[in-house]
Amino acid sequence: MVKLICGLPGSGKTTYVKKHIKPGDMVYDFDALCKAVTYSDPHDAIINSAVKQIINSMIYSFCNNTGLYGISDVYIIRTAPNKKEWDKIKDSVDEIIYIQAPIDLCIKRLSQRKNKETLKDLKSICRRLNLFLQSNPPTIQL
Repeated sequence: MVKLICGLPGSGKTTYVKKHIKPGDMVYDFDALCKAVTYSDPHDAIINSAVKQIINSMIYSFCNNTGLYGISDVYIIRTAPNKKEWDKIKDSVDEIIYIQAPIDLCIKRLSQRKNKETLKDLKSICRRLNLFLQSNPPTIQL
């Protein structure tokens, strides 16, 4: 089963997955993958579009290998997939789980992080997430 976990930055998406993951599950987390291949914060300007494209291309492999090689569930952690990503994975996604957290709580959590770039983009991130949810209602809302 492929589960898209979406919500604002700082809403608890990663925490939700850490609480629900089981042996044999896989997690696609753009931020964690970016850190793994660049040793940089995924929101740093140093991360170029080629690196982002390579990491984003992995999402399709995660979706297409569910059930193979002993993989049970795949968790995709994304604030909201962009249109290109969604068009390629929407037929594979079984559940959209929306982690709804008050914006004040998200801002508090984000302000405690080392990189503050996400705080600057929060308005546009909110708009993108709302647009995604309007056309793709969540299966589960927490």
